[in-house]
Amino acid sequence: MRPRIAFVAGLLVLPNFILPNLVQADALGDIAKAMGADKIKTIEYSGKGNLYSLGQPESPTAAWPRYSLPEYKISINYDTASMIQDTVVALGDLPRRGG
Repeated sequence: MRPRIAFVAGLLVLPNFILPNLVQADALGDIAKAMGADKIKTIEYSGKGNLYSLGQPESPTAAWPRYSLPEYKISINYDTASMIQDTVVALGDLPRRGG
């Protein structure tokens, strides 16, 4: 008898959790369509900065080895499910050897 009561109670409570999520998903889809996000086929990011190499520095308080990143560009194509990343890395602070 108890499993049936729990099952019926679950059926009564479950729609209260599912329906708000469906309404919210529909609203987000409408917003994305109004912004034109459904028509986006590609996206491109570019920038420059620094790249830090994971590893052990010469002392516990020293920073990780730094490399200069003068050029970084990534292009994502949603139609072909592909990505191209172009990166130029130059030596920055040369870490001391040993330690």
